[in-house]
Amino acid sequence: MHLAAYNFSSLTKDLNGIFNHEDITKTISIGHGWSSLVAQRVCLHAPACVAGLNMLNVACNTPLDQPFVLDGLNDLAAQVYGYFLTFDEGTRLMSENPERLWDILQSANANGNWTKKMFTEEDALRYQIFDSSPIPLKEYAKNEKLKGQIVDRITRDGFETWQAYYLARKDNVQFEAEKVGVRRDRSRVDLPVLYVGCSCYLVAGPESINAAKLAGLLPDLEEVLVESGHWCMFEKPEEVNKTIRGFLENRFWASVVTVRVQCLGFPITIEWLD
Repeated sequence: MHLAAYNFSSLTKDLNGIFNHEDITKTISIGHGWSSLVAQRVCLHAPACVAGLNMLNVACNTPLDQPFVLDGLNDLAAQVYGYFLTFDEGTRLMSENPERLWDILQSANANGNWTKKMFTEEDALRYQIFDSSPIPLKEYAKNEKLKGQIVDRITRDGFETWQAYYLARKDNVQFEAEKVGVRRDRSRVDLPVLYVGCSCYLVAGPESINAAKLAGLLPDLEEVLVESGHWCMFEKPEEVNKTIRGFLENRFWASVVTVRVQCLGFPITIEWLD
């Protein structure tokens, strides 16, 4: 696995290539989780291509102004990166137990302290992987087609590529790529921005938007709080889609086309400006 391929500058260039191929001159940059950070970097690395920004679950994260150091950060590092997500044993155990991993991540208990415990308490995830007790699932996670596609992907490819974003941050691949490519004074996003925070996701909770707000980096920000865990588009699809649709209609004075698509075998709604 080449971590350099996962730096945000390279990923933005990939997206620009798609935009050019499809003759897209302006886009609304929308991302969820780590993809929220990629969506933000499109605004920084290719601002001429972007008319607005939507961040789902993971809030604004500006380029680092100094190398990331895992040692010594203790609880903060655990909250942000997880004990298992950056170490070889975690890679092996998650690669070898994809069905159990799905149940852990999609547990009906995952709203609240469950998720935080799994990724911030040492040995908690290891214990759950080896525990055979049934785990109650959220409704969307009972969809066998959705689960099957994720399990098949991990079985086929392992968990290494899923960890690449974490490792690229931990090993300062992101810092080295961005320290010369993005100036701090370009971290401000002077575009209409929507942030959909998830009230039940404690690892990177809705309050994580506050630092960027206080720094004046998001002068045109709309915030919406959804009672959901990490996978808000699966857990609260109607609410999330309604929020994004309203933002697009209200801020860009345009009609919105709604199309039903399959995302990992699970139906979601994608909307864009007509």
